[in-house]
Amino acid sequence: MKGTPGFGATLRDGEESLLCDFADAEAMERALLTLLQDEPLRMRIARNAWDRVRLLIWDTNIAKLDALYTGWAAEHRQHLGSVADRKSGVLPLQA
Repeated sequence: MKGTPGFGATLRDGEESLLCDFADAEAMERALLTLLQDEPLRMRIARNAWDRVRLLIWDTNIAKLDALYTGWAAEHRQHLGSVADRKSGVLPLQA
């Protein structure tokens, strides 16, 4: 629905939803009829909407954050190691 704050405000028309004004009953009817009559569109919207909702699941977001923080920590440790090596005069091993 158009003009809707929150989650609905970021849905893509024709990709994850069919957007229409909340107060426009005729537009809602047309959108519903379109979905009922156009199976490929209905299936694409359903698939895209499901993919979108899966991004909002806590476990998915926790896994992304964990990977992000783990990467940052590894980079930080590597940076600290190279700083310590320069201070001590130890040259890193070359592969």
